[in-house]
Amino acid sequence: MSWRERVLQGIQPGAPDLILIADPDGLMAEEDMLSTLESMGFDILFFGDPIAFRYVYESKYRPRRYRGETAPLVVVVQDDRQELRRLPFDVWVQGRKVFLSLADIFPRLSYPVVASLEKRWMDKLYESYEAYSGPHLGERATKDFVLEHVFGIAVDLIQSPVDLMKTLLSRHCRSVTFPKALDDHVVASLRN
Repeated sequence: MSWRERVLQGIQPGAPDLILIADPDGLMAEEDMLSTLESMGFDILFFGDPIAFRYVYESKYRPRRYRGETAPLVVVVQDDRQELRRLPFDVWVQGRKVFLSLADIFPRLSYPVVASLEKRWMDKLYESYEAYSGPHLGERATKDFVLEHVFGIAVDLIQSPVDLMKTLLSRHCRSVTFPKALDDHVVASLRN
């Protein structure tokens, strides 16, 4: 199972026609996620401007519902859980609420570290995480986990300037960029 499948477990065909998703980590904006939802028959609407949302909803979706047609719609609010309340009340009352978070997908890893990663690394992280059966990791241990399992860098194995150069050259040749927090962690670990 991929992280996308895990997220989509609560959003299946035959689910209510109106699903409201609080998505503070931007998981629903990922291209594969959007195409999967569209292939399931859902339209996706990102909530931003309340007036623009109301116009689209009233002109495209409400008339279909009044005619008894199915109009499967996923409304995504890319803020925290409480921000679903920014939706118009009639929409909020009708919709099934879903709350997405990287903290729910990776509960044993430090949320700030995982949230700092680009979405392109989530597949590799999830694959490694599924094989992990250890305890909850703090911030430092999560950084080590991510560096080793996602980027192939075991900071503990960098023992000499030659090892450091190999690591840096490998990273440069693959055009890999880390979040600043991971760069800082590597530097701090090497200084100790």
